[in-house]
Amino acid sequence: MTNVPDNTRSQRDRERFLDTAATHAVGALTLDEADAYLLELATADPADQKQAQDLSRITAQLAAASPYMDPPARLRDAVLTATAPANFKIADYRRPVDPAAKWVRWGLVAAIVFLTASAFYTSTLKAMLRQTQNQLASAVDTNKKAILALQQQSAALQQQNAAVAMLTDPEVRQVDVLAQDNPKNKIGKLLVDSKTGNYLLVMPKTLVAPGAQATVTLMDNGKRQDLKVAVVGDLGGRTAMAGTLATPLVKPESVKVNDNLYTAGMK
Repeated sequence: MTNVPDNTRSQRDRERFLDTAATHAVGALTLDEADAYLLELATADPADQKQAQDLSRITAQLAAASPYMDPPARLRDAVLTATAPANFKIADYRRPVDPAAKWVRWGLVAAIVFLTASAFYTSTLKAMLRQTQNQLASAVDTNKKAILALQQQSAALQQQNAAVAMLTDPEVRQVDVLAQDNPKNKIGKLLVDSKTGNYLLVMPKTLVAPGAQATVTLMDNGKRQDLKVAVVGDLGGRTAMAGTLATPLVKPESVKVNDNLYTAGMK
């Protein structure tokens, strides 16, 4: 049975039909209303069909020209169905679109940028703090070395002053440290303060280096006395060892410095 266009449509029916076509063009019909409209469109006269198609085309053009219009998916399908060429695959065009997806994407991008910036800032701050700590540690170490050097210089100066004082003090007893195989070969000198028992033993650097450990043993009047060396420092190109005798000096016989034994000759 062939559909025969109804040419007896009244003006009111035609206006209603075109209103329905406009509503269908913007995707505002329900499914049942859309099915009824499509059936009515198939039986309408050619002039009404052309007018409905023109309306759909104009709607599509207006939608494409408006940058702020986001038509629903059903309207896009209807516009493409009415205006696209016959070989256009609408199924390939239909994809689920979530209006909130772009905001989620922008949120993720913003979060990634923020986290990256935070990590960079934290890393930079840690590097700056580490560098500052290293600089402070280096400055403290330099100050410690400078203080130690000043203390050593002060100790050396005190030793020199003590040596000068002992050399010029008439109460100080002077003992020559002589080589055993050659008593005329003077190796060093032992100065002993009779009042305080303080002593100063001066030896060449080749035998005792300044700052090194030294063990001194004194044989005095047949008795052995191990001297406690309090300071080992530099004294005008020689090594000075200072300390205090446990008993007063009587008649020194020999002096042993580390593993070297020397004869003691008292003036």
